[in-house]
Amino acid sequence: MFYDLCLNYENPNNSSIEKYREFCELLTSAVCDNYQIFAINTNRKGTLTSTDISTYKEVDIKLIYQNYSIKFLNAQNSSLIDWSAIKQLKRITISISDSRDLFQFTNTSKSPIQQYDIVAVAPENEKVFELCLNDLNVDLISLNFEEKINFPLKKHQILSAISKNTYFEIVYGNFIKDTTRRSLFISNVLLLLDVTKGKNIIISSGAESFFEHRSPYDIVTIFETIFEMRPDVVKKMISDNCEKVVMKSIQRKFYKNVMLLEVDKKDKEEKSNKMNIDEEK
Repeated sequence: MFYDLCLNYENPNNSSIEKYREFCELLTSAVCDNYQIFAINTNRKGTLTSTDISTYKEVDIKLIYQNYSIKFLNAQNSSLIDWSAIKQLKRITISISDSRDLFQFTNTSKSPIQQYDIVAVAPENEKVFELCLNDLNVDLISLNFEEKINFPLKKHQILSAISKNTYFEIVYGNFIKDTTRRSLFISNVLLLLDVTKGKNIIISSGAESFFEHRSPYDIVTIFETIFEMRPDVVKKMISDNCEKVVMKSIQRKFYKNVMLLEVDKKDKEEKSNKMNIDEEK
């Protein structure tokens, strides 16, 4: 099963007709390329507010596929696709430059973060990056490989984070779209791969249109050719590792909900005991 945990589409239910058409083409392209799990991504910066609640409502991918698949040469008959296996997830990527904005990840009970299936953080400086490595309550750390990384990727810190089940993301969409930044993308990715050897790494498209999207087999070829990686390691980055990120996100939400229930239960018990004491008096 192949995953793309970052398809960019802002405010999908309130977008222009043109943007919606591009989104439909992107989803159709992903289905044609045998992806089954998609995360529809929203990008934000700093601390979220009540206006940052998720507005995404699941679309009928089967209907979209039937309407748009004629455009794709690798499209197959709709009846041959296992539509029950195709899932849509809601994701948010939050860019952080001020360490004070990290507090929202430790107290999510009333935060819009709770509405998203996948939560990713994009650190913009060394201090925030190091704090993100310290078992932050997020599913992914997503680095911007199209800009020069202005802080060192320290091996001992990253390996320590990996041992705590931290996952890192490589987003290739701009690598396809912007040819002027490809050399910078390659050098930045090589820095991360040199430290991690591909462990706890996922690959996502970050695509906004099907022109920026690639099939799993194209991704394997690109990373095998440019980064000299073994095909089986690259496949894990778009399948097994992504599955582990999704499972991690489920556990994160479940753990938080259990904690909230326990706190609420304890609070009710304390109030009940206090009332009994007052009655006895």
